[in-house]
Amino acid sequence: MSPRKVCMMFDSLECIKPTPGRGYDEIYFKIWVNGNFRQTLPEDVRHGDVFKMNRDADLRYLDLDFVVDYDDTLTIKLMEQDSQKHPDRDDDLGTMHIEVDHFDLGDISEKWYEFVSTENDSRYGFNYRLVSQKLPTFRVLGLYCQRSSCGCNKDLADALLDTTSVILSNTGKALGYVDNPETEAIAEALDLAGTIVQGVKVLGEWMANAIEGDDDVYIQHTIEGKQAKDHVAFCPPDGGVMKMNDGDKKIFMGTYGRYFRIPLDLGSVSIEVRERDAIKHDCSLGAMTVTMDMYNQYLKQGAMCQPLSTYYDNQHGEGAVYHICYSFAFEDWILPANQKD
Repeated sequence: MSPRKVCMMFDSLECIKPTPGRGYDEIYFKIWVNGNFRQTLPEDVRHGDVFKMNRDADLRYLDLDFVVDYDDTLTIKLMEQDSQKHPDRDDDLGTMHIEVDHFDLGDISEKWYEFVSTENDSRYGFNYRLVSQKLPTFRVLGLYCQRSSCGCNKDLADALLDTTSVILSNTGKALGYVDNPETEAIAEALDLAGTIVQGVKVLGEWMANAIEGDDDVYIQHTIEGKQAKDHVAFCPPDGGVMKMNDGDKKIFMGTYGRYFRIPLDLGSVSIEVRERDAIKHDCSLGAMTVTMDMYNQYLKQGAMCQPLSTYYDNQHGEGAVYHICYSFAFEDWILPANQKD
């Protein structure tokens, strides 16, 4: 009989005390399984995909996971990147060891570990858990740019909010109450959402006169109502951005071979679509929060779409109109994020 499988979930990281010096700590993990090096997380560290932790007490959601066997031994090092080109110079900020079979897998609460480095005088708090059972899950399936960012417009944001319930109802019906619909169905539902929005007079008039350009887009797991820290994304998974302009759709199963998922059993989840700005602070293009009440209400409805009509900064989305496609599922996290039910 093969060993029982377990999902190792990296939930969040808190900077209690950063390393000395100026600038950010650029943080990543190195992982060994049974003494054999397995991977870094994030995976694309050498191309700058790291967690940039601020100099103050900074909490970052990680949304990283991988599957191991119940009889495995894990070694996890917290690293601070010195140079993308010279990984041998990176600083070791502490090591934790895990004997997976020492954990009660009936207990799915978060565990806490403190990485302490006497050499660098740093401290980081790490929240993680080991899960071998299904969890209530928020699935992010796709994104549609109806209008790229082209200047702040609060009236636009207010009108967008008024369309949300109509769009939820109509796109849910169009998607046929399926949790992970086919790519073509998601694309058609996002088009339907855009058609409903286009019929709102203030939106149509404003869009006709706006000047648009490509948005450099990423999606972040963030804290509700709080202006986010720049570029800590779960999508795209390689630390890059998605180039999006009017009419562009990203169906994640088609683009990445997976959807993106966040567990809901630990509390509500807020996500934000953001535009990267190399010079200024990245701006919000729209956000949403999902709760267990929403999970219970919509679990059997399948996928649905809605405009992102909430913003966690004072730019009101820079005039952008984005729609998101999502669903809820009771998800087996040992299996890949491409499940149909």
